[in-house]
Amino acid sequence: MANGNAANANQTGPSRYELMAREPDSRVIRCKAPDSFPMADLVGRADGVLKTLRNRSTTLLPSEQVDLLIKEYCEIMMNLDDLIERMHEACKFNYKRPRTVVRIKAVLQGTVEENNSSGEKGKESVNGEKDPAVD
Repeated sequence: MANGNAANANQTGPSRYELMAREPDSRVIRCKAPDSFPMADLVGRADGVLKTLRNRSTTLLPSEQVDLLIKEYCEIMMNLDDLIERMHEACKFNYKRPRTVVRIKAVLQGTVEENNSSGEKGKESVNGEKDPAVD
């Protein structure tokens, strides 16, 4: 065997992105519209700083300030969810609210206690029609 690497050159393993997608705490986002790319980028930026705020809330900032920042972030997400629902209604599409959003809304409204779960996969249906944006 003149070149030991020649046999391995044709065999490629999963890409870095495929490996990341297999992680239990990862989500794959398929952006169908160019307007979605900035949102996906923002989510990545927010994830890192939210983890830092939660893990070092007592050493980085006063816990009250961390709580206010995280609550403001959640409220902005809920406002975005409301806008997305209105956009679905305008297109006469069924809006399937993610369970994680339902849970956050309940926590913000004080109807459910907050817990440390990372979220659940799946959607909760609001109307009866199928949304073509969700495959």
